[in-house]
Amino acid sequence: AFSLIEHVFNSIKSELFKLSEYEYPIFSKIDATTSESETFIWHPYEIIENSQWGGKPGYRKDSLYIVMELVEGATLLDHLNSLTEKKAQTMPESRIWQIFTQTCLALRYIHRVKHVVHRDLTPSNIMIADNNVVKLADFGLAKQRLGTESAMESVVGTVLYQCPEIIQHEHYGEKADIWSLGCILYQMCHGQTPFSH
Repeated sequence: AFSLIEHVFNSIKSELFKLSEYEYPIFSKIDATTSESETFIWHPYEIIENSQWGGKPGYRKDSLYIVMELVEGATLLDHLNSLTEKKAQTMPESRIWQIFTQTCLALRYIHRVKHVVHRDLTPSNIMIADNNVVKLADFGLAKQRLGTESAMESVVGTVLYQCPEIIQHEHYGEKADIWSLGCILYQMCHGQTPFSH
């Protein structure tokens, strides 16, 4: 479990971040001093140990503090629900292409550069910032592939967006995220999830 402690301002970059607190027992298998190149999930975030805060009041010694990018905006699901409330069935095609293209590029990055499979790509895990930049969120079920031939078999994710291989308990890889993205694209175009009839 974690809690949002506060928003912090980086005066050098003029950016606002959020500071979250995690209790150390959760990280018993993670070494907080591991270099950034060895930790796939934390980049480009910063992991801060209590000692770096100089014992500031309110910060506990048995906790780990993570500074993460603050995305001001809404999830894709919020945008889709807003359309439903306004009785507009679908998004404009240009908006669909904008979101789809940026999501494809984000998936290309995590698949090819970081060798990570998200495994829970849903409209609620796609953030659209106020400046219309798309960000992937919630890497809680993500897994790093150990090689190009490695496959996963854990049943994880949200059923409406799971690929057939996950549902049938078969091996899968990055293409599971592509299936999920296809389901999301269908939902943006038709105003409902595929297979929901």
